[in-house]
This record gives sequence, C-alpha cells and structure tokens, in this order.
Amino acid sequence: MNPKLSFAVVAAAAAVLLATGLFAETTLVPGVSPGKDVVAVRKYVMVTNNANLRDIRLKLEAKKSLDVVSNGRSMAASAMILPFLFVDAYPDAYPVPGSNYAYKATPMAEVQAGAELLNAQCQKLVNLAGQAAETAKQLDRVKDACRDCHAKMRTDVK
Repeated sequence: MNPKLSFAVVAAAAAVLLATGLFAETTLVPGVSPGKDVVAVRKYVMVTNNANLRDIRLKLEAKKSLDVVSNGRSMAASAMILPFLFVDAYPDAYPVPGSNYAYKATPMAEVQAGAELLNAQCQKLVNLAGQAAETAKQLDRVKDACRDCHAKMRTDVK
C-alpha cells in the first residue's frame, strides 16, 4: 500500500475512534444521560452494523472473504453492548429524524438472547473468514439474527 495512503487511512481511523469515544463518554452516563442521547447511540450502533454488513457483502463480491474479520469483530463487539442500550424504552425520545422506527419495550431476557445470538453468529463469521462459500452462508445467518431482533423489538413510529 502507498505510504501516504496508509497514513491517511490510519489518521482517518484514529479520528473516527476518537470522535466515537468522546461521543460515547459524554452520552452514556448510567442513570444520568437523557433518553434522547441513549437512543442516538442505539441508532449509531445500528448504522455502524449496517455499514459493516454492506462492507462484508462488498468484500465477498470482490473475492476477499479473509478481509471480513474486522467487520465481524466490530459487530460482535456491538452485540455485547446492545443490552445496556435497551434497558429502557425511552418512548419520549421518538421519533428520531430520519428513522421510521422506534423500540418497543421488550423483556430484557429477549434483548439479551438476541444480542447473544448476534454475537455468536458474528464470531462464527470471523472463524469462517477466508472460506468464501461458508462465509457467504454465515453472513446470511448474521443477517437473520438482525432481522429476528428487529421483528421482535421495533415498531413503526406513530
């Protein structure tokens, strides 16, 4: 890779991580943060997961199935924090600009089960990286885990 491009990629990644860390640090204060901020973080996690899914698909189309490891790990990590973001429904935080959906209060056991399933499916994706056909099949299982949660836990904004 071109050294200037490598530096630019590393610098951009560092800036994103710093901005994300600062945003999370000022937003996620248990018992203090307003619901609107917690919901914003929920949406951010979902947008990030969607970007990872799209990137995985593009990598598979480019015959670079080994390159999906970081995407799979990113999604597995987000699955680990999802239950913390869904402890409360925060109905007053909706509607969120640009979204037609809201979280409907779901028993924590269901939230936890969905997060654990997503984490497990993402870990399997990571373990299959480099095996194109198997990775593609596992991507479908990851998407199924996402769809199952969304079907149970979100509702149209009224």
